Amino acid sequence: MTRGIPDILASQASALRIPSLETCFRNNDREEVLTQAHVAIKVFEMRFDVFKRMVSVEDRIRHHSGLPPRAENEVKLESHTRCILRLDRSVDKCLFGDRDVNLIVVRQFDHEIMGGNEHMGTDMATLKTYIASVERSLPRELRNELAAVANQPISQPQDVIHIDVPPLASAYSTTNNRELRGKARVAIKGLEDLLCRAKDLVLRSLPRLGSRDNSRRLVSEIYDLLDNGGDVALLRGYVNKILHTKKVIVTSVFPKPAVTGFMADNFDHATSRLASRLKAQISILEQFAVPRDARLSNAGEGQGRDLTVTTKQSIADKETLLSLHWRSRAILDDLKSRGNPEVENVLAGMDFDLLTDHAKSLPAIAVKVEVDFQLHDGVCVNSLGRDFVATVLQAAHDLVKADIATLRQLNSNMERMTGLSPAEAAVRFPTMDNYTGFMDFMSRHKDATETTRAQVLSDNFDLRAQLTHLEQGYSDRFI
Repeated sequence: MTRGIPDILASQASALRIPSLETCFRNNDREEVLTQAHVAIKVFEMRFDVFKRMVSVEDRIRHHSGLPPRAENEVKLESHTRCILRLDRSVDKCLFGDRDVNLIVVRQFDHEIMGGNEHMGTDMATLKTYIASVERSLPRELRNELAAVANQPISQPQDVIHIDVPPLASAYSTTNNRELRGKARVAIKGLEDLLCRAKDLVLRSLPRLGSRDNSRRLVSEIYDLLDNGGDVALLRGYVNKILHTKKVIVTSVFPKPAVTGFMADNFDHATSRLASRLKAQISILEQFAVPRDARLSNAGEGQGRDLTVTTKQSIADKETLLSLHWRSRAILDDLKSRGNPEVENVLAGMDFDLLTDHAKSLPAIAVKVEVDFQLHDGVCVNSLGRDFVATVLQAAHDLVKADIATLRQLNSNMERMTGLSPAEAAVRFPTMDNYTGFMDFMSRHKDATETTRAQVLSDNFDLRAQLTHLEQGYSDRFI
């Protein structure tokens, strides 16, 4: 009997077993445990490759039916990608930082990867159910096309060699200590150059911050650049350590290597992946950047700016903006339900959806900065430069403040249209926090279309991710 497309994909995923790090920890040394951690991440990435193909199959089916891709799939893809990054970074902190490899760390790693694997399995099951339900009704040509996608071999994660970030391991056996240190220094210089290029593009992209054209993507790239700055700082610290390590006097004919073969391999793995991430970011940021402004050309290199006030005010204003956002939706729904003819007039010339999008995305930068200072002593911020981060923060905060003023005026205008006094309107449409406002909105839209509800749910996932990032940050102390 011929297997169906979802069965082929599901069998590929089920054949990939993620090993337990705790089992390895009890019988092996530090190097073997960390090697096994990378093996587990590689298996997780291979399962993710199967998941991505399942998503592409579903997207193709929906496109054939005249339907757009599911909004929640993008959220799931992003979530699994970030899980892989967290796992990689947890291992790098043990390799290149001062994090010990102990039972707590090992168990936290297992918890993170097994939890991510379980979530991915649930997502795969949802996709499998949908694909199986429509497969038989598809034209033969489309089924053959999708079967070819399903039967593709599983992608094996490979590190890319970047000319500007030379590897150490390839020349390890024929290079002396001085040359090894020099190559490590060149690799870090290559990463720093990529980071500076990305920073320059961010500054040139700020005029587009908050615009309708993929503004949220720009915010996401700025958010991720902070993490990548922290990654560069970690590797820079490791290289500085080996550059300044005093020579060890040994009786052997052969000098002790400045970098072991194990560390050279892992250094190459980390620098390759980081270079790939930075180059991908640069490619995306180039789509946003406007022509260079000489006034910004040297911005962001210094560390003199105090970010505390701007960060705290940005986060406080985020809550104000979200509260006004949900209150305005409540009043607007009330006016529409009563068929008030003035509703369209009050919204004329106002991009309400864009204001909503700002509430979902812009404050994430301030939240990320606060988390970095609270949990990591500002390593990510300092790697990029406080002046640079302050410039970006201020640009985002200025937009939020303008949105607050706009929504306050909108609420005031709509209150008058209800015929209620300010006191009565305050009782009828109370101020709500983000979660309460979201639940209130969903209670009024129980009969909304699947697309509308999915979009609102997807948006709320973004908001809750921002609000719970501090909690996730605390787990980073252990993984």
